[in-house]
Amino acid sequence: MSRAAMTKLLQDRGYTQIRSLSTHNGCYEAKGLDNAGKRFELELDGQTGAIVNAE
Repeated sequence: MSRAAMTKLLQDRGYTQIRSLSTHNGCYEAKGLDNAGKRFELELDGQTGAIVNAE
């Protein structure tokens, strides 16, 4: 999945302020704020966009 597609997917899920989106070992790591202003850190499957780990 491209960075643009992953960003769109996260925004559609309510993660509106993505401050960092990086890749490693076939996964994406996203950090930022959701639409409620709460911080998030997610690890996502690079092909499906499924959340693998959330903090």
